[in-house]
Amino acid sequence: MKKSAAEAHRMLSNTYSEAAISERTMILTSKTGIAVEERRFLKMQNWRHYLIKTRVKIKKNWHDYWDSISHFKTPQSHGNDSEAWKLGAVRVEVERC
Repeated sequence: MKKSAAEAHRMLSNTYSEAAISERTMILTSKTGIAVEERRFLKMQNWRHYLIKTRVKIKKNWHDYWDSISHFKTPQSHGNDSEAWKLGAVRVEVERC
């Protein structure tokens, strides 16, 4: 006989009273197969992975761009060249993350 999450929770709470898990945890566990706390942790891990991946991508693009223009101009050789100084600002921003 298949039971719903609410029925299963009622049976557990009748058996274990205070030690039974909450109804919300029971429902989320039965739908996803993962406990609520584990779901929050997985979301945090995914967010951290996304940030690291983005940071690496920005650094890589910056280095590729710098290599492509470095033989044309540098901040030292052209004084206050706006394009070269923008590159320096991007690098500082990426390292600060």
